[in-house]
Amino acid sequence: MNQEDIEIALADALQEEIEKEILLDLRCKELVSQGWTLVTLDNAITDNMGSWMQENIHGDWRAFYSGRWVFKNEEDAVLFTMRWVE
Repeated sequence: MNQEDIEIALADALQEEIEKEILLDLRCKELVSQGWTLVTLDNAITDNMGSWMQENIHGDWRAFYSGRWVFKNEEDAVLFTMRWVE
């Protein structure tokens, strides 16, 4: 593989990641427009988050890039915020 091939492969990989992030951003905005609640985490320590989520979150939810979480039930978003947002 020569330098040009490497540059093309890197550009293609970067383009793929950008497109994925744009699609996820649009999906997040779509859910919020449907009444879901957005919570943003900034560098939270997420030890044991999976087990905590299973025990405490009862409605539907999604996690997105950049620490964005959306919850169908506002009560779940409040509980999540109280536990994980500093």
